[in-house]
Amino acid sequence: MAPASPTPEVDRSPSWVRSVGWSVLSQGLSSTTNFGLTAILAVTVAPAVLGRVVSVVSVYLLALTLCRSLVTERLVAGAGDTAATVTGWPGAKRRILLIAAGATLASLLAGLVVRADGATLAILVAPIPVLLVQDGQRYLAWATGRPGRAVALDGCWLLVSGTAAAACAVRGVEPVAAVIAGAWALGGTASWLLGLVLIEPGARRQPVSTSGRRTAGSFQGGSSTGASGRYSRLAYSQALSALSVNLGPIVVALALSPTMAAVAKSLLLPFTPLLSLFAGLRLVTLPALRRAVDGGRGRQLQASLLGAGVAAALVGSALVVLGLRLVPASHLGDSLGIVLPHLPLGAALCVIYVAAQQLADGMALGHGRDRVVGRRLVAIALEWGGLLTGAVVAGVPGLALGWVIGLGLAAGAWLPTPRRAGTLGGPVQPLAPSVSDPGGPPP
Repeated sequence: MAPASPTPEVDRSPSWVRSVGWSVLSQGLSSTTNFGLTAILAVTVAPAVLGRVVSVVSVYLLALTLCRSLVTERLVAGAGDTAATVTGWPGAKRRILLIAAGATLASLLAGLVVRADGATLAILVAPIPVLLVQDGQRYLAWATGRPGRAVALDGCWLLVSGTAAAACAVRGVEPVAAVIAGAWALGGTASWLLGLVLIEPGARRQPVSTSGRRTAGSFQGGSSTGASGRYSRLAYSQALSALSVNLGPIVVALALSPTMAAVAKSLLLPFTPLLSLFAGLRLVTLPALRRAVDGGRGRQLQASLLGAGVAAALVGSALVVLGLRLVPASHLGDSLGIVLPHLPLGAALCVIYVAAQQLADGMALGHGRDRVVGRRLVAIALEWGGLLTGAVVAGVPGLALGWVIGLGLAAGAWLPTPRRAGTLGGPVQPLAPSVSDPGGPPP
């Protein structure tokens, strides 16, 4: 009698096509929430008030990116090994809370330095730990092959925040910073509670892998060779990128004024949904880029992704600029009204940023960590130097032009170097075959 064949292990990870679909849907819901509430602030409060809120929220966004790049993305990278993923969640949650503690203190200090309103500051700072854990729950859902539940959390945040904002409007409550911050915090807290019920208990009931294969879950080990080493370099690069993107408004607020910080935020605000969409799709394409690097075809695939990304950013940015030209300036508020003449420079920032991120991913996957960190620090110095120099010399027009020049020089720091073995264009030791590449949720 032939022995019974073992029960085949079920691959719960979504296909690449499904990953793209879930990523677009998840990012669409998340971007609608964040962009919508920020846009309401931009058109209803004074630029100085917006700048103070942006300075506080930027610390939260920095902590969010650090949690993703250094903690929760490793869960998604290890999605082929369900046992490692589920076992790793308690430790990941502890590290998230540790980062949250630092972010809470830093946000409070930033708010005090820029003299933010007390009520607004309290509403923005208090829920930071809950909001960071909620984002980790979304990544856990992706890592256990249930992206629909991650989308449910995004939808809950949008629904609760939108309902709260609409209720305030119906009751005639003026949409001041504290009211909008309250709607945002309430939606995030509701999403976290849903994650406690919908995602965390379900993860503990996932089947344990018995295949014995080393899959992408080997990232959990944190070794410095092969796939783990390349993923760690990418994580360090993304963590430093968070410094550049999210600390920029704080630097402007501290060096110049909250109003200039609001201008810096408003310059990219119309393009934020487009940038968020690219961020989500970029994570989905990273597994393919990683495999191409392993096979010595990294330069070819990176060139294709770079060309497609830049072309799409050009078209999308042009549509945004043309669309806003049709909106009466009186409907845009003071903050957006200030930057309206400089929207083409904002579009240039969007395109250059997309190109720089794609080039940085290729560099991080194909070179040593020290080299990646060094280039990222040079890129940050160039971007901030251009932004601050332009703002000091020529005010708002100088800030916009200086930022474009600085970010353009920063993108040049990621241009490929001559090919050699072990780099983006040369062959490297291939990875062990993985069950699947689940992609990842957009930031």
